[in-house]
Amino acid sequence: MNDATSQLSGQQPLFKGMGYEAITLKAQMERFCQKFVLQGCCNAKQAYMSAYPDVKPVSAEVNASRLLRNAKVRIRIPQIQAEWRRRLESKVLSYHDNVLSINRRDLLDDVGRCKPLDQWREDELSILEFEQVSSKYGVRTLLKIPTRHQSAVELARIAGMHTDKVELTGKDGGPMAIEATERPQLSREEWLAIHGLNGA
Repeated sequence: MNDATSQLSGQQPLFKGMGYEAITLKAQMERFCQKFVLQGCCNAKQAYMSAYPDVKPVSAEVNASRLLRNAKVRIRIPQIQAEWRRRLESKVLSYHDNVLSINRRDLLDDVGRCKPLDQWREDELSILEFEQVSSKYGVRTLLKIPTRHQSAVELARIAGMHTDKVELTGKDGGPMAIEATERPQLSREEWLAIHGLNGA
């Protein structure tokens, strides 16, 4: 991204790599939008005070409510959310693909013991999970490798490769029939190609 884009209207980028080609707001308004999204879109007052630190709390609540009704802000917030979804989706898909593709035998030595971590590849380390367990003997750190089954189920859910069953509540909280929504079935190769992971 060139300087002209990153400093649109004389602004300095507030959060690097978050889609600044879409910025059309003043710096403080942009910061308000970013903070509002990062706080789960549920604390406008706090987001406003982060963007406008000199404001009084009472004024912040009123001004934040007014800012959320601003037409440009109402456009910008979904743009930021979409960018976060795009980035998180890429990370999630990459993680699950690593879990599925890594050969567990490569993590063991010739006698079946786990290799030292300094002998693991970067992609192998990326799926490693840690858990600390306390006991009367002290604190131990357990290393865990996610199962292929867990990632396969999650990827199937994301890709729509299985049937979702949804139970609806009837009148006065009574039960209703379960509806099944059929989704297009994709092979693993088709799914990886759609998401640009066929060469991974």
